Amino acid sequence: MLLLRAGARPGDVIAVSGALGASAAGLRRLREGAPATDPLVRAHARPSPPLMLGQVAVREGLRCGIDVSDGLLQDIGHVCEMSHLGVAIQADVVPVAAQLRAAYPDDALRLACTGGEDYELMLVGGREQIERVRASSEAPVTIIGEMVEDGERRARLLDADGNEIDFGSPGWDHLRATPTEHRA
Repeated sequence: MLLLRAGARPGDVIAVSGALGASAAGLRRLREGAPATDPLVRAHARPSPPLMLGQVAVREGLRCGIDVSDGLLQDIGHVCEMSHLGVAIQADVVPVAAQLRAAYPDDALRLACTGGEDYELMLVGGREQIERVRASSEAPVTIIGEMVEDGERRARLLDADGNEIDFGSPGWDHLRATPTEHRA
């Protein structure tokens, strides 16, 4: 069995592994002249994808998932499009890399949501399935949102008051070649 983009259902929860944004911050640090030994630069140069997590997810019966390579919002947008749904993501629970928060506190959430090349896994499924995956995996897994009926098939990042946060571009778009922080 494979994790597909088209397998999400209304009410499914979305979870991500690890923390996001370290690679985008590492690219920024490289441009600022940081050495290869900088932890964020290392995160950019040598990502460590949670390969075993994908196997655990399939074993637990999850049917939908994608890697976070083009940006959280961009990649979940592919799931929305293929599953004919939207998603509501809670900004305050998106796992942002601690080193990113320390280096760029005012830009941390944007880099975590629109930067890419972290190669973490995004999993979509029933809450009980995701909880079983979380319990069976060594990789940290954080529930960040829920799939919803939405004719526009949009990924919406919401603040604590339910207001949408818009960063302009959701991430790297291969067809439009839109440069963002992690590719520009």
